[in-house]
Amino acid sequence: MSIYSDAVLILKPSGYKAAELYSVVPNTSVGDFDVARSSTTTRINASGYIEDVAANVPRLNYDIGDSCPYLLTQEASTNLITYPISFEDDFWVKSGASIEGDSSTAGSEEVTNGSFTGSATGWTLDAEWSYSSNSISCNGTQTGNVGAKNVWTKRTGIFLYEFVVSNYTSGYVRIIIGGNVVSDWYSGDGNKTAQINIFLSNYDGIYIQGDADFVGTIDNVSVKEIQGFDAPKVDGNGDLETEAYKLVEDTSSGNHSAYKSGLAVTSGNTYTFSVYAKKSERSEVRLTPSNPVTASVFDLDGGTIVSGDGNIEALANGWYRCSVIYTANSTSSDLYIQPSVSGSPTYQGDGTSGIYIAYAQLEESDYASSLMLPVTEGSTTSRVGDAITGGGDSTLLGGLSSSGTLIIESAAFTQTDANRFIALSEGLGTTTNSCKIYYSLVTNKIAGAYYLAGSLVGYCEYVLTDVTLYHKILFRWAEDDFSLFIDGVEVDTDASGSTAVSGTFKSLDFYRGDAANYWYAKTKQVQVLEYLSDADCITLTT
Repeated sequence: MSIYSDAVLILKPSGYKAAELYSVVPNTSVGDFDVARSSTTTRINASGYIEDVAANVPRLNYDIGDSCPYLLTQEASTNLITYPISFEDDFWVKSGASIEGDSSTAGSEEVTNGSFTGSATGWTLDAEWSYSSNSISCNGTQTGNVGAKNVWTKRTGIFLYEFVVSNYTSGYVRIIIGGNVVSDWYSGDGNKTAQINIFLSNYDGIYIQGDADFVGTIDNVSVKEIQGFDAPKVDGNGDLETEAYKLVEDTSSGNHSAYKSGLAVTSGNTYTFSVYAKKSERSEVRLTPSNPVTASVFDLDGGTIVSGDGNIEALANGWYRCSVIYTANSTSSDLYIQPSVSGSPTYQGDGTSGIYIAYAQLEESDYASSLMLPVTEGSTTSRVGDAITGGGDSTLLGGLSSSGTLIIESAAFTQTDANRFIALSEGLGTTTNSCKIYYSLVTNKIAGAYYLAGSLVGYCEYVLTDVTLYHKILFRWAEDDFSLFIDGVEVDTDASGSTAVSGTFKSLDFYRGDAANYWYAKTKQVQVLEYLSDADCITLTT
């Protein structure tokens, strides 16, 4: 408690509102931080689902199974995939596979008088078709493919269609919508049911077509639009979005995939391709960007990587975010999503098995940042960087200039997450007099630095095994006495250097001090205290 009472400023992500993040100490507005981010974004909430966050609202993000949030700050990024939600769209090519929605969500009937009750009103019948007893029949006198057409007003979506064949004698029958064949030929009596993905350029109606040999009766024609499955995301009311889809293998032996080819990228730049996935009958998913081919297979049962150098992150309800990082060697990338069996995307399909997928993202980054989704699909979606500034004032922080302690508990996004700063400064957009903790240009290095009149007078550093894990970082300063502690262990000292006079520091900001090199990281707490003894440093950070 004595150490806690020495603190002049403590931030532990908890209370917030738009444009403001509250300090724990002091419990007045003097210690509060300003929050700026002009775009909406997302976070992982306490239940483990993706949730929208409004512009300028700080993101209190949760790791799965952790009851305490961290402050999530990320740089600007753009999702280059223009249809990240609608895998049924023809933006995604399906090869050896199809995309299915959730049949239980079937909406209102789209077919006019599909039961033919009392007449065939609403249908245009070819000459070989006739109405009788609440059904239509084909008499087999045709010499080619003939059918019955109904009005149709939809252009795109996933639809569940059904019709019943009875009195079957010979031939085949199928369904055509908007001039596009959307089903295989069927033969025999029975209820014919399937899902179809429709992308039309015209309103050419729904057409029941029989071949030259078809003789039989058609009844109970139905087409209903259906939604996706529950996704790893909640809407504004806390209900699950129905934006996940099932990638279903066909009966062929080979690859079963949804893919996008020819996305424009910059050769030599680093990209991350990510998809949310959940097991169904298959429990592995393979993500493969091209140019160069960089494949990783993920186990959706245990949340592990089967092969490759990808990353996997758990969410709620069996969902995982799987991602692959690669450096483009061309100006074009292809992106493949595939079910996998025993690590291989090539296998004999059964026509019904698959995996659930949601929310694809390709961004120029060396990690998968928070999900970026468009309001309306068809264009890229961007997020601006988070800016957390203005904690404290000269009265609160000024007495710490000659000596003090800055403590941060955080984790970087990557081991090479370089030049990410958090700094005490004069609050005038300058680094002339400042005290900083930062992730260095050197892989896994953490440093503390003290500047006086524009010159570096105190410096400590340490190379960790992995800066993407949480560490408590403590940098303290006094005249000719600077030291760096990591997780309660003193790792470096500097015994020479002057410090600023009392009243110099006026602000704690999540950047270098001159509005550059923002502190993009996962931060559990920040504390500014009086100068601590060695024993206090160890007590506070372990």
